[in-house]
Amino acid sequence: QRVMDLVKREIIGKLRTAKPGDHYIVRTIQSESNQLSAMITTLNLTGDSYHFRKPKPTNPIELKVWEREKRDFEASIDSKTRSSIDAACSELQGRGELLFSSPSSQTDFIGALLTCQRFFEKQNYDKKELIIYSDMVEDAALEDVSQLQLPDVKVTARFVTKPPSESASGTHQYFKKLEANWQMKLNAAEFELYEVQNSF
Repeated sequence: QRVMDLVKREIIGKLRTAKPGDHYIVRTIQSESNQLSAMITTLNLTGDSYHFRKPKPTNPIELKVWEREKRDFEASIDSKTRSSIDAACSELQGRGELLFSSPSSQTDFIGALLTCQRFFEKQNYDKKELIIYSDMVEDAALEDVSQLQLPDVKVTARFVTKPPSESASGTHQYFKKLEANWQMKLNAAEFELYEVQNSF
């Protein structure tokens, strides 16, 4: 429970730093991770409604009007952004209690990653990042899974459970093998696996 509380706190911290142009999606990994029920919350601050598009005039009188309109727009966007962030954090707190406290008996890790892959393929964002909180263990054999295509996505895995080995050398070997297996299966722009002692 302590680890799950830390995970939620970290995710909420990231949501709190969101700004116009950002798009966050929080999903849980379940036995059927592609289902709508796996969605915890979403925070979408993209679209024209978050950007002042009116061209800047050169006429001094028109410029003063434009500057006032721009200030008013930015003030309204600031309020709208804070409201959207508050709603997403509130939803995470409410639904997260149920989803985080009841781990699935099976882990459809690949289904979750395929869902993310399909989402990223449709988006033309300048920066794409996927953060995973998990033991990084898939029920299906990884060698039977086709390579996942995330060529323009930075993937960060946060290992949140105790590794099976009690010794430092055994733990190190476990993580190296786990990291190598996932690097082989993830065609990602970047992949990082943080060991448990470096996570929390």
